[in-house]
Amino acid sequence: MSLVDFISEKLATVDLKDNEISEYVAGIVSEEFLEESEKREALAEFLSESTDKPTDDLVDSFFIRWTEDQEKEKQAAEAAKAEAASKAKEREKKSLAAGIESTTVDGKEPLTMSRRMAPKQLTKEEKAQRERLMREYGYDLEEVVEGADGETEILYKDRSKKSTGRIF
Repeated sequence: MSLVDFISEKLATVDLKDNEISEYVAGIVSEEFLEESEKREALAEFLSESTDKPTDDLVDSFFIRWTEDQEKEKQAAEAAKAEAASKAKEREKKSLAAGIESTTVDGKEPLTMSRRMAPKQLTKEEKAQRERLMREYGYDLEEVVEGADGETEILYKDRSKKSTGRIF
């Protein structure tokens, strides 16, 4: 039962059966910018002008119900947040498990981020084969020489002597 329905039911006991009055009272009770004492005072004045019957117990019951509803909403929000967090953790576990399974190579150890992102180190034979293929297919590359200290050095070719003619 909503707060408006509860208030309508309680106001009916003092012969106030108008839905607009119930909605007005519910609006005052649920107003966030007023202190509870100000709300109680406004409701007491309004209800005393609307009916001759005592309304103090009604006002108290309105605020008790509103407080209970707020607590239920807060608990529901916390439960939903906790459930969303647990689902996110579960998805993360599944994705990590799937990621580890998909990064194993030929049944060997899984690839780590550093291994996946590291540039491939070519052996001397692979480098020579690569250079031979590049020359065979007409690529004019600079010469890559490995120094005595293990560092690779690029020797740039002088292309200023070549004349290819005019391009239109």
